[in-house]
Amino acid sequence: MASVAAIGMFDGVHLGHKAILDALAAQAQRSGHTPLALTFGRHPLTTLSGNGPRLISSLPQKLELISQYATPVVLDFSKADFALTASQFLEKIHNLYGVEALVMGYSNHIGSDRRDAGWIKTNTSFGVILVKAIASGNSTPASSLIRAEIEAGDIQSAITLLGHSFTVRGTVVRGNQIGRTIGFPTANISPLEPSQLLPPDGAYAVDIHIDGTTMRGMANTGHRPTLNDGRDKTLEVNIFDFDSDIYGQTIDISFLRRLRPETAFSSLDALKTQLHLDRQNAKSI
Repeated sequence: MASVAAIGMFDGVHLGHKAILDALAAQAQRSGHTPLALTFGRHPLTTLSGNGPRLISSLPQKLELISQYATPVVLDFSKADFALTASQFLEKIHNLYGVEALVMGYSNHIGSDRRDAGWIKTNTSFGVILVKAIASGNSTPASSLIRAEIEAGDIQSAITLLGHSFTVRGTVVRGNQIGRTIGFPTANISPLEPSQLLPPDGAYAVDIHIDGTTMRGMANTGHRPTLNDGRDKTLEVNIFDFDSDIYGQTIDISFLRRLRPETAFSSLDALKTQLHLDRQNAKSI
């Protein structure tokens, strides 16, 4: 069956990506073609140099978001695949997926020769729909910009550019359970994405999503200097008014706002006092 496709990493599936995916869905409806979003399981720079960026979203999260608009197809590309010219790449996706037209963002380029929408429209038989840049406030959404906002701890700016929450998906694993002894039991989280981007070390107001239920809580990213001398970096969450066994479950943690940077306290009592304040602040958001 003939298809129309958009191609990209789509990390975070931000507002710019959504504009492309909206145009893809609309073009598929007009033409009767199947809408495909061709994306990568690994960042291209990770494949090419081993030095790709930290990622905003795990692959399952990304595919879930894309699926609201189109059928996602994960390209498992090797270095040889990335060496294909635009003409060779287009021939490949035409033969494999029946792609006859592309929806492209204003900055999209195809192939190792970096061909843009104008070149493809002039030099190939592929139809091309070009999506112009969109603005969110004073910025144009881009994955690199959103990563920078998260790395700076500006969660609210990142959320504005994403158009949805910044959410880390992970599995609940066993920790040292010290938090339980001071009245703040925590779930230790192992992110599903090995290259998961996390905000700077500190305390955050979060929403926790478990089996369709959303609960408020607070998270700590960092090395827990008061409890374990800063040996290991962790992500842990304290879920308010919750006391169930969730070890082994996969949960989503949506970051809402940074409460404070990570601090080494003089005693467990001082830490406990601060955690009570953090809890009040997180509940007020």
